[in-house]
Amino acid sequence: MSSRQVALPFKKLSLDVILLILEMCSPLDLAELATSCPALRGILVAHPSIWNRVFANFARGACPAVPLYPKSLEATANCTPAAYARFIFGGGLCSWCKKPTTAIPLHFLLRLRACSGECMRAISSGGTLFIDTDNKYRDHPWGRWLLRLQEKGYGGWPVYSTAMIKNAGRELHQAFEVDHGRIMPNDELPFPFRNSQALFAVHKQRELSRPALTKNAVALEFWAAEYVKEKEAIKKRNLAFLRTLTKTHRIAFKSVMRCQTLEHVFECFNRDLTPMTLAVWTQHEKDILDEYESWRRSTQNTTRSPTDRAAATPSQPQDDSQPPTAKVICPHCSRHFLPANLSNHIIMKHEDVDPNVFAPAGKLHCMRCPRKYMRRLYTAETLLDHERTAHGHDMHTVTCPHCTDSDRRFEPLGLRDHIAAKHRESSGTGNEPSTRTTQPATTYSTTPQPSFFSLFSLDLLKAPLGLV
Repeated sequence: MSSRQVALPFKKLSLDVILLILEMCSPLDLAELATSCPALRGILVAHPSIWNRVFANFARGACPAVPLYPKSLEATANCTPAAYARFIFGGGLCSWCKKPTTAIPLHFLLRLRACSGECMRAISSGGTLFIDTDNKYRDHPWGRWLLRLQEKGYGGWPVYSTAMIKNAGRELHQAFEVDHGRIMPNDELPFPFRNSQALFAVHKQRELSRPALTKNAVALEFWAAEYVKEKEAIKKRNLAFLRTLTKTHRIAFKSVMRCQTLEHVFECFNRDLTPMTLAVWTQHEKDILDEYESWRRSTQNTTRSPTDRAAATPSQPQDDSQPPTAKVICPHCSRHFLPANLSNHIIMKHEDVDPNVFAPAGKLHCMRCPRKYMRRLYTAETLLDHERTAHGHDMHTVTCPHCTDSDRRFEPLGLRDHIAAKHRESSGTGNEPSTRTTQPATTYSTTPQPSFFSLFSLDLLKAPLGLV
């Protein structure tokens, strides 16, 4: 659909109605709407006061309005209100594990995000922070514009983001490369194409914007504390609403909450601090129930016996109606996985469970391999070939008849040395291989073998130590 087709319905409305609709949007929705077509983007450019109303209208419940973005920063910090809204609500990569997350920033000034409590503790403990105890950047040219924290929790020392420091060095190195002609404007660059003179001018602008950015970040920190509390309250309210609906439709609540459509709708309404209504459910009901039925079919597919799975071949027709992204529940810990990943989870987390019960159709895991190598999948034919090549020696090994508490296996010569070293007192009673092996019994010598230390006298061993 072209941008012209998107703007067609708006052309039938008066400008006042369009402005009223835009003012009712959330900040992130308005930022995404501005990228949908040039017509809507032109309206927002011509009426910048809409952003102030949108940020003010976000005061919901105990959450206050979003702190306004300083107008002066649009020139000095090269940032727009749309980018400001995406920075707060649009999510990004976790600063510790680099996984995508929809959480608001952990540190607004240093632009750090955390996707979990573990990553939050790792970041707060100094994993991505540089505590300048030696005032290294106080008199440094970068120190005039580098963003920093000045908190009592770090002893009052200035705290910088290690990522910002590294990027500052890389940006300066790229500018020097431009000065020497090693980089051209058409090259793919991590930073804008600038020479050192242009970069130093940008540093001056950053120095001018640093006080305003710091003041805005402090205001966002206070706002975020109330926003998180209100978001949890809205989340509980929406969960109670969905529980009531699932009881009405007689479907499993935990299962339907894993449907991608409902996950997305639930996350968006919680993010915007908006309670879900029956009209919202009705609009997405068909897609949600279709995904739920696909999940039910996928769980039935994963409960087949190992015999049926081994009999299945790769050419066996599969259910095309099941989407590849439908998730299934682990019956042992209630976590959700894609069908192709469930058996790998069983291998790593549930060692007492046969992973072949949950393997994809026509595939099997080698149960002889160590756990960390067991995730590889084979067909029935290739599994036999793998066992012959990788574990063929197990067919010619035996267990020690004296080690009743161990299943350790030995080759014939190795068993003779093991008995001589560990079971000398029993070596004269006739040592025979364990009956647990399927190979023919083998006769071994019962004569004790001399150990390595028995070849030397005690005095020779004491001499180097000065004990003679």
